[in-house]
Amino acid sequence: MIPAMRERGYPVGFAAAVTAASGTLGIILPPSVVMIMYGVITGTSIGGLFAAGILPGLLLGFAFMVTAYVVGVRNGFPKSGQRFVLSTFLVNVWKALPALLMPLVVIGALVGGFATVTEASFVAVVWAMLVAVFIYRELTWKGLMQVSLETLRTSGAIMIIMAVAVPFAWLLTVAQVPNTVANGLLGAVADPTLKVAVILLILLFVGLWLDTGPALVILAPIVHPIAVKMGLDPYQIGLIFTVGLGIGLFTPPVGTNLFVVCNVAKIDLWTVTRAIVPFWVSSVIVLIMIAYIPALTTFIPSYFNF
Repeated sequence: MIPAMRERGYPVGFAAAVTAASGTLGIILPPSVVMIMYGVITGTSIGGLFAAGILPGLLLGFAFMVTAYVVGVRNGFPKSGQRFVLSTFLVNVWKALPALLMPLVVIGALVGGFATVTEASFVAVVWAMLVAVFIYRELTWKGLMQVSLETLRTSGAIMIIMAVAVPFAWLLTVAQVPNTVANGLLGAVADPTLKVAVILLILLFVGLWLDTGPALVILAPIVHPIAVKMGLDPYQIGLIFTVGLGIGLFTPPVGTNLFVVCNVAKIDLWTVTRAIVPFWVSSVIVLIMIAYIPALTTFIPSYFNF
């Protein structure tokens, strides 16, 4: 994406910022590894979390598109020389349809009650392999081995985190740490609106220094019971966590996405940081909307009886 944007005349900082910010959509739109981790740690329905992430994910994607358009117009960035042709667009959508159907198959299986999360993930893997081998003809046996090894590494890391997170959450519960912190927070801040704001600030601050996995292990067992006690819906809390910590992925000083795009684009951190500020602001606005408009996260789960 970055090389393609540079070839069309976009500043490298802007191209890197768009890529870094939009990369967070992967943990918000289902299926999401972060939501699975959150569901395991807190006991929240993973299928319900997937359903709850649809509207916030689409909203955040729209916010990023508007931000990119406004920044591009204000700075006089080059426009594409190609005119929009509906027939060409439909042809491209048709070619991409087999791959685009995979998330719909997963979500459809979950919300329809046809499969559990584990069964739906198996269906997704089989679907992806069939599409890659027989339709796009891009996956070879060698490529399959490489993908399998990478999956083992990723899954192993997640399982290690889960092996620590679940006993840690149990230990905190037995020691009544969530209740102690909840009573202190609820007693110190009287206004419910301010209580939610405090949670948002905590997530944004922790996201500056920790990746999503460790942050979930530390915060979810403590903050989740507090938020439930405050009257927030469990799915709403899960999306607040997902988006709040996701913002940290493209926020200095240790935003993972920033370092990845800096390495790809061969630019320094300061260049992409300056360009990413508008996207950071728009994502925080979406986070605030999620925190104070429960319907964004509860409508779809309640409609499908999660």
